[in-house]
Amino acid sequence: MFTIGIPTSRAAALVVSNDLLTRDQFSNGNIRKERAAVVLRLAPSWFRIGSFELLARDGETDLLKHLSDFVIENYFPELAATADNRYDSFSFCKHYSCYCSLCLPPCEVNAAYL
Repeated sequence: MFTIGIPTSRAAALVVSNDLLTRDQFSNGNIRKERAAVVLRLAPSWFRIGSFELLARDGETDLLKHLSDFVIENYFPELAATADNRYDSFSFCKHYSCYCSLCLPPCEVNAAYL
């Protein structure tokens, strides 16, 4: 994707094992065994949207706020300086602004395909 101009992380290494694992790749009941593999990807940050999604799904609101605060402090410090931190002020909440900042890059990737 990088070669054709679509913003993405870069794959640095691929390690494949002879160990078999069970996968249902599309969650459609088509379970099969395949070799385990790990891809090392290079990106400007370590966090993924899925980390936030899992915490939200499981109702881990304190941990979700802690993770959000860490990401804001280390990757979006400008949001902390302008936000009021109140949950009742949704449109100006630093956590909402962080969410919007995290969602924009994947949207740009999707738009690059169009």
